[in-house]
Amino acid sequence: MKNITLWHSNIFQADFIYKANIKNSYNIPKIKNISLNICSKSIIENPKNIIYILLAIKFITNQNPTVCTLKKSIPTFKLRQGMLIGSKVNLSNHSRNFNHFFYMVAIYVLPNLTKPKLKFQKNESTSSIAINVSDLSIFPQINCWYDKFPKNVKSTINISVASTHHKYIKLLLTSLQVYF
Repeated sequence: MKNITLWHSNIFQADFIYKANIKNSYNIPKIKNISLNICSKSIIENPKNIIYILLAIKFITNQNPTVCTLKKSIPTFKLRQGMLIGSKVNLSNHSRNFNHFFYMVAIYVLPNLTKPKLKFQKNESTSSIAINVSDLSIFPQINCWYDKFPKNVKSTINISVASTHHKYIKLLLTSLQVYF
């Protein structure tokens, strides 16, 4: 799975300098971290269903997830503070599972999405791309046991990039063959 990092350091950096016409190599965009969030309505109805979500994230990322709870109560939706709503995992650029997960998302998940929903969000120094996945059977690790998991599960993959220019981020993603 080191192919992506070798490709980024050997091929992409030189190509990007020519395509984007930049003068400083520190302006080359780099993926900082990836986070996977999974939430389900069935967890609110039956908190014991959190085990399926925790197992799904463990299968997908090979990393232990953290449980997400509500910070404030929302009385209109009958939600109380402290209720379980889902789980998440953050994969940093230096973790050993980062390359494997990103390779799996780029090769298996994104081509199989019927209508990919990508959202760009910009902060002061970083940008992020949110990919909504409505069906967990797209992930090859869960495909065998999909009938055991709850059906109304929504997941979001957030990719944080160390650049704020839209043009640079699009060059990075299209060079990784992530089309949008």
